[in-house]
Amino acid sequence: MKKMKKLFLPFLMLVAMTYSCNQQGEVSELKESSRKIEKVNYVYNNEVLSVSYEVDAQGNSVLIEDESAAAIREIYASNPELNEVNGLDFTGNVYLFDNDYEHLKFLKSSEEGKSILAEIEKRESAIADYSSYSTAYLKLYEDSYYGKEIDWTSSCFYRGGTEGNFQRLTNMSNHSSQNSKWWQPRNSAYRCNGGKNVNDRLSSFKFNTAKIGTVILYKDRNYRGSKKYFYRNIPPHESRYSFVGTWIVVPRLESWSRWNDRVSSIKAY
Repeated sequence: MKKMKKLFLPFLMLVAMTYSCNQQGEVSELKESSRKIEKVNYVYNNEVLSVSYEVDAQGNSVLIEDESAAAIREIYASNPELNEVNGLDFTGNVYLFDNDYEHLKFLKSSEEGKSILAEIEKRESAIADYSSYSTAYLKLYEDSYYGKEIDWTSSCFYRGGTEGNFQRLTNMSNHSSQNSKWWQPRNSAYRCNGGKNVNDRLSSFKFNTAKIGTVILYKDRNYRGSKKYFYRNIPPHESRYSFVGTWIVVPRLESWSRWNDRVSSIKAY
């Protein structure tokens, strides 16, 4: 009997180890299956640079380093006024321009671009009423997939109304030293977003195309630094943003890695 026990115990240990290894392998396979690869084609000076991101189940993305990724990194580093625009050729390609002039020149070179310019001109001439600066037409969120909506209008009575809303998106910092329209004295009951600093916190947003034709995200306050454009009359051609009714919805700025938690001012008209 003792001999049988001696033989049986190692057998049980072997079975347990095998089961544990299988379980670990299944967990590892599950983790791997929850990850996917997203490719983004950037077009710069007529050259296409294809980069890849590894995306986990929560939507977090990591750039896969290669020659194209290094080239894109260098383009951003050397062009502080870089313009980034999705879908100018009605695909998922992301176009990069060194400055506003190059962007404008490209738009003027096609009929589709000319229609965009005509709409921009019309919208800019009507911007004086600031009516598009409302949560009825523009919704901002701190988290991906529309989590933690930013209260950028309702609780703010400092320079109230849509003009005040426009000014708050000119500078999303809440520091008084930066002349921000978010700032309120500590004893005020009307501090925007509860006094929480939303500078460099934007991760997703939506805008209603019934009122807004163009949204521009800026890296720096007061419309400075590199910028990313979303045009109403370039319909989304990719999964990273889409139409839902009259709304264009952008669930993850993480999809373009350089924009998640990096927005300091916004135009919407």
